Amino acid sequence: MKQVGAETRATVVARLRAKRDAGASISADVRRAAAGLMVAQSTVWRWLAADAAGSVTPAEASQGRRRARYALTEADRDAYADWAGNVSALWRARVAAGEQVPPLRTLQRAFAGQLTAAERAAAVEGGRGPAPARGVPAVGTGVP
Repeated sequence: MKQVGAETRATVVARLRAKRDAGASISADVRRAAAGLMVAQSTVWRWLAADAAGSVTPAEASQGRRRARYALTEADRDAYADWAGNVSALWRARVAAGEQVPPLRTLQRAFAGQLTAAERAAAVEGGRGPAPARGVPAVGTGVP
């Protein structure tokens, strides 16, 4: 895939829009334009959608599709610790309680991105520290 100049993009979109406004099917034209510009068909369709929405640049078009980032609250962090780092269980419990929660994947992404590895590990371990290796006695237990 390659970058397409703004002028080329505007020309292609204008021609496709004119043909669509005339009532013709543009699917084959989108395929040809994508192949000629060496971009994906979905890219050309996205350009057309952005044009219909009034966006001028690809950056403006993509801004319309971006969601606001979910910021974890103290209640989220406390629940994460209560559920030993199990975001799915936390989410299910909140949904069952009728709380307003973001989609599961959004919540998972927020915990992965906003907690440090140490915070995530502490929640999973429950403040006990890492579990001892299997078959290895704990230090100071008197077991040889």
